[in-house]
This record gives sequence, structure tokens and C-alpha cells, in this order.
Amino acid sequence: MEMEEPRLKRKKVVIIALVVVVLIAVIAAFVAKVVLVQDQIVRPTAPPSVSAIRSSWSSVILLPTFVPVCLTYGANGTSIKDDPTARGGKALDIQLVSTGTAACNGAQRSDVTITQAPALESLSGEVRTLTDGRMQFARQTEAVGAGQTKVTLQWHCLVNVMCRITGTTGDLITEDVLSRMADSFEIIKPAA
Repeated sequence: MEMEEPRLKRKKVVIIALVVVVLIAVIAAFVAKVVLVQDQIVRPTAPPSVSAIRSSWSSVILLPTFVPVCLTYGANGTSIKDDPTARGGKALDIQLVSTGTAACNGAQRSDVTITQAPALESLSGEVRTLTDGRMQFARQTEAVGAGQTKVTLQWHCLVNVMCRITGTTGDLITEDVLSRMADSFEIIKPAA
């Protein structure tokens, strides 16, 4: 009987040690997963038009990681504009234009503008709240004719930065596409 007591104690110690090892392995796997997810954030590369004004803009610049194949950044489509709806009176405007390829004819009139500022006034008029993916947007629509609708989505893309994406919908650039673009905004890669 006296021999069994040390064996039972040894078994308990071994079981506790195994439980501790398993817990450490689970915690290590969780930490590794969190680190890997953070490393997988895809930062968009600034197109030439954005790089050209980067040093003139005092805030961070965010761009979508998802840009539809039929849109591209306009060659001279980025500017810092006077904007009475922006805090400080200035906003960064970035234009996306149709690629002009035959497969993208349905995007020819789908003008898309990204606007960013430290703060933007709330949209006025009939505005709805839209939750899509990880974001909540103020959404405004306006019929512009020829079966197209101008859609504006506005949200806090960072705590200290507001973003707005405005696009004229068409066959290829739909409200869902604009929403997907807005949901994919990230800070651009640092300048090389």
C-alpha cells in the first residue's frame, strides 16, 4: 500500500505536467495565429499620382486594397482641394477612372472619387446607415439618369481620419463593388 501512494503522486504530477504543456502549446498556437494575421495585412502601394502629393498631405493616406479590374488611378487624379465640408478646409481627393479596355466598356461612366480628411461634415439629405463587412457607413444615393445612381459612402477609416467614396454605378461598378472597396481601406505602404 505504501508503494502505491508514491506511484499515485507520480501519476498526478505527470498528468499535471502534461496539462501544463498542452496549455502552453495552445497559448503559443493562439499567439502565433494572432501574429500571422497581423503580418497578413496587405498595405496598398501608392500609385504615382498619390506618391506625387504624399509629402504635401499632413495626414496618413488610406487606399483600398481591392480595386476592380476595370478601374485604375487617374494619372493626374490626386489633389489636395479646398473642401468646406472638411476640418481645416482641405481634403485629399483621389480619382479612379475606367481602364478603357473593351472588356470594361460597362465602367466607362463610372466615375469614382475617394476623399479623405481629418474630419468631414455628415452627409446631408436622405442618409441611411449601412453595415457591410467590418464597417458601418453613412450611405447616400442620387439618381443621375441613364439608369445610373451616384452612391456616396462615408465612414471613419481611422479614429482621426474620415473617408468618403463616391461613385456612379453602372453595369460593372455597382454599389456592392463600392462597398467592397470601402471595406478594404488600409494605410498605404511607407515611401521607399
